[in-house]
Amino acid sequence: MTAGLQIVSRDGVVTLFGELDVVSRDEFSNACRSCAGDDVVVDLSGLTFLDSSGYRAFVDERDHMSSTGRTLSLRHAVGEPARLLSFLALVPNSAAPSSG
Repeated sequence: MTAGLQIVSRDGVVTLFGELDVVSRDEFSNACRSCAGDDVVVDLSGLTFLDSSGYRAFVDERDHMSSTGRTLSLRHAVGEPARLLSFLALVPNSAAPSSG
């Protein structure tokens, strides 16, 4: 069961609120692909949960954007999503909170 995902997309920035998982990954992909411009920034500051399907959605969108000459950047990861993304090398280690 998912708490859901709310997406706000404006001026090449896709902002996520809630959970990115198997239920919401297609909505995320559609939001990224419908952004105008060459560079899409995903603001993760409101992302509270990320499972393997959500992680896969980031990888798939990064690869899709790259194949069409566009870029996908992840910014402002916090909490558990930041730790996972840092571990999986999708965001810099400095974006993950310290463990201490």
